Amino acid sequence: MHSSELLSNSGLSPESQSTFHKSELFAGLEPESLATLHQIVRRQELAAGEHLFRLGEEAKTIFIIESGRIALTLPLTIRGTAQDITIEEKEHGAVIAWSVLIPPHKLTLGAHAVTDAVLHGIDRADLVSLFERQPRIKLTTFVNLAQVIASRLYQLEGIMLRDLQRWVTEKYA
Repeated sequence: MHSSELLSNSGLSPESQSTFHKSELFAGLEPESLATLHQIVRRQELAAGEHLFRLGEEAKTIFIIESGRIALTLPLTIRGTAQDITIEEKEHGAVIAWSVLIPPHKLTLGAHAVTDAVLHGIDRADLVSLFERQPRIKLTTFVNLAQVIASRLYQLEGIMLRDLQRWVTEKYA
């Protein structure tokens, strides 16, 4: 069941508070900043198998995973049939759809729930408005985002090096 509700600061569960405090995107924010951030958060539930977004769509909402597992997928054609291939799975505290913060704001992967999942979404317009009012939140968020992007680039580099080594071995061995 797909549902979304705006969270009020006073109604945050301890799990929700912990999710943001420990998230890879908002780690290091002071309690006051986290409370301000929580005012623009929407809680969303996904059933196992339900799609969250697809590659190429406009990135309108960034998500932090509270519970469950989300598969990040890439559509590939295999023997004439298009299939979503899981590239990576993300769990508690992970940020997905960070393309919200990076122009041209297009999603570079798809996502669906592997298990029932609870996510916290923040719309781009609300986040940009918050950043304008709270530059310290923006700075911390973008420093953390740089670390998230670097980590994912290192993973991609590892895959490319493995494939390059395989190609070189096959060609010259």
